[in-house]
Amino acid sequence: MRKLLIIIAGTLFIVIIFILWAVFFTEKVSEEELFILAQKYQSEGKDEEAVEALEKLVKEFPEDENRSIAVFMLGFIYANNLKEYDKAGKYYKMMLEEYPDHEFTDDAKFELDNLGRDIDSLLFERIKKQESKEKKEVIKK
Repeated sequence: MRKLLIIIAGTLFIVIIFILWAVFFTEKVSEEELFILAQKYQSEGKDEEAVEALEKLVKEFPEDENRSIAVFMLGFIYANNLKEYDKAGKYYKMMLEEYPDHEFTDDAKFELDNLGRDIDSLLFERIKKQESKEKKEVIKK
């Protein structure tokens, strides 16, 4: 019986120590720290780490002022750096639905409409359209 009480007391002591450690010594990261960290990772070319920080910001801080930018950045990194178009589409659609009046909404729509397309082909199309427009204007004169 005494052995059982010692085991229970020891187990209880370990559980209490673990709980205290978890409460007082685990570092909580603010939304601003996550945003800055994501930018740092992205500038260093550490896209997976940037995505991890941004996804944590989006999930844990739904009311944060940087969340809209984080959503757009997630779409951009997934589309342009990681070439994971399904995930990029998810975040671009989230941007359009949750932030329809944001300054990046038009960019998100453009990105979504052109997921997976090569930038050179987009530029070529734009040049062709501009040339066609200019020709039509010359003909009108």
